[in-house]
Amino acid sequence: MDQSGHPGKQITGGKIPVWASKCGESTHYVAPFNLTDGSFIGSVKWSDLGFASAESVTDVWGEKSLGSFRWVIPQF
Repeated sequence: MDQSGHPGKQITGGKIPVWASKCGESTHYVAPFNLTDGSFIGSVKWSDLGFASAESVTDVWGEKSLGSFRWVIPQF
């Protein structure tokens, strides 16, 4: 991801900022960052990030497929 040649754009701010980058016609990288002192459980609507849905979601940090998510990002 860091070498894709497609710069990211900050979508949301606050203590859990979300960055996204378009990497092709239907491929996007979406990265939430937890800047709090502890763990955080929450969700974000895809529509808040400018997407209608997500056909496939992959946790690149955990190296596993999370499947399809229609309306929200999985809890992070």
